[in-house]
Amino acid sequence: MKSHFLLATCLFFAVSQSFGGYYIEFKVTSSQGVNGKMKAWYQDGNTRSQMIMDANPGRPGMPGMVNMSTLHLQSQPDKSFMLNDEAKTYTEIAKTDRKENEEDDKFEITVIGSETVNGYACTHVTLKGKSAKGGLIHWWVSKDVKGYTELKKMKTRHLNSNSTYKALEEKGVEGFPVRIKMGGRMEMQMDLVKAEQMDIPPSKFSLDGLTKQEGMPMLPGGLDVQKLQNMSPAERQKFMEQMQKQYGKQQE
Repeated sequence: MKSHFLLATCLFFAVSQSFGGYYIEFKVTSSQGVNGKMKAWYQDGNTRSQMIMDANPGRPGMPGMVNMSTLHLQSQPDKSFMLNDEAKTYTEIAKTDRKENEEDDKFEITVIGSETVNGYACTHVTLKGKSAKGGLIHWWVSKDVKGYTELKKMKTRHLNSNSTYKALEEKGVEGFPVRIKMGGRMEMQMDLVKAEQMDIPPSKFSLDGLTKQEGMPMLPGGLDVQKLQNMSPAERQKFMEQMQKQYGKQQE
């Protein structure tokens, strides 16, 4: 009887502690003071990500603040949705709009070595873009991130690229990035600060209550989100540098 009771107890806790989703959070810093964070929620093939960047630290609400949310739904794999939570609107983006930029997501992988980063045992690699617009990016990936095989399926601009993970696997490298570093005149770095398993509320992956908006939302500097998404890593880096210079001058 005791053994049956212990077995039932173990099964109860195993079931009660089983979560179907994941939440991650990265701290984003730069050498020019454009800082923020990236959050993402993933469950059942659905991903919601949010990028919050502030080019004017200490002056909330001033020009330079960027708050973008993107939704990828398993039921609509040929689309993504840009969300404006404050205005209760969304913009639909067809996946085919980015076909001409697929080469920008392909990289040559170089393994640097083993390092410990953010408390994780990592493999440090560099990703060199194969396209003319591609730049050099450093990734530190770790198999110690719980659920990393599922996390690799998240649809986020900075973390997801099937061709990238395939290239890593061909080099014998497995894991999920716990640090991403992009060079250039303004160095950008993303550091994993949270990786948790949890059940994500269905509302995170719903368009209910939002009104469809035609056209693309605008970012500081007059750039629309569509163009930002279509940029190569090197082009996005240059844009962030220009944005920081523009709003840095306004702050002086």
